[in-house]
Amino acid sequence: MLESLGFALLALRGHIPDFFSIVVANTLFAITLVLLYAGLKEIKQEAYRIDGMIMAPVLLAVSFSYYLWAENDIHMRFIIGSAVIAFMLLVLCKNLFIGIERSKRLPYWMTGGIMLCGAIAHLSRLVLLLSGGDSLKTVFSPSIYQDVTFLGAFFATTLGMLYFMLIVSDTLNEELRKLAAYDPLTGAYNRRSFEQLVAREFSRSQRQEGRHASLLLIDLDHFKLINDRYGHPTGDIVLKETAAVIRGALRQQDIFSRLGGEEFCVLLPETGAQEAHGIAERLRFIVACHRSTHEIAAMTVTCSIGVATQAAPAQTLEALMAEADAAMYQAKRQGRNQVVMTTSGLAPEPT
Repeated sequence: MLESLGFALLALRGHIPDFFSIVVANTLFAITLVLLYAGLKEIKQEAYRIDGMIMAPVLLAVSFSYYLWAENDIHMRFIIGSAVIAFMLLVLCKNLFIGIERSKRLPYWMTGGIMLCGAIAHLSRLVLLLSGGDSLKTVFSPSIYQDVTFLGAFFATTLGMLYFMLIVSDTLNEELRKLAAYDPLTGAYNRRSFEQLVAREFSRSQRQEGRHASLLLIDLDHFKLINDRYGHPTGDIVLKETAAVIRGALRQQDIFSRLGGEEFCVLLPETGAQEAHGIAERLRFIVACHRSTHEIAAMTVTCSIGVATQAAPAQTLEALMAEADAAMYQAKRQGRNQVVMTTSGLAPEPT
């Protein structure tokens, strides 16, 4: 919108005061590039300082005002404008070409290519201006060069903005997919995504005889007391840190989910009962040993874990989860901070 307003003011040169068609128009172009830079950094989730870039529109506004009223010097206005805009475009190009994931490069590189063409055009004009002589006539005199430069800048900038909007759209779609698939507090899969992934894993295991999965149901002990004593914000920190500890101890193929509240679930593909028990014991141990970085650092957070292993590939997630749930509640009854195993069709047995 700012860019369009700038071009509109520039096109009205001679029909409106020069302050608007020269100073305001060019300042709006520079502000547009600053906003693009800030937006790009936010999308890439990179730290940045805006003070250096914000000096560009300030420099344009001050210098153009001076060389319009104090000294009506169009030559200096063109030099400063070309140099500043070229610099800003090159900064944008650097951020559009570098540090982009391979799968996302196309819209970034297309936008960067257009911005680079704009930077080259401004630099070529700067060279003509600094070289002096007859080349200045090409820049200042009404000619096909002026028309092509104006139309080229308009279409290139507009096309660049369209590609940038495509980047924004892709980023928003990715965020929506994450919100639909992950628990926003802990970053673990939500229940819906977990069930979909488990169904896919069970379907695969049914085609490969002899490959059964195990399920861990993890519940934090006395979590309600943490919320009641320290408040829900502290409870959220405990959940977030515990989830990070558990995730860090799992294998790449394991599927980790937050079912709700203080309850987590882990599917261990192609994992037998004894191996699942060893993993569960390791998780229980690291959770008990973890010390929060928050004010409750002295508090020990423990968990109770129920372990169930498929008796047959056809066993459903609901049946497996019911067994793990029964084992987990037995761990609670036996004093908490322990692992209880069960196998299909058998009563839970403490370990």
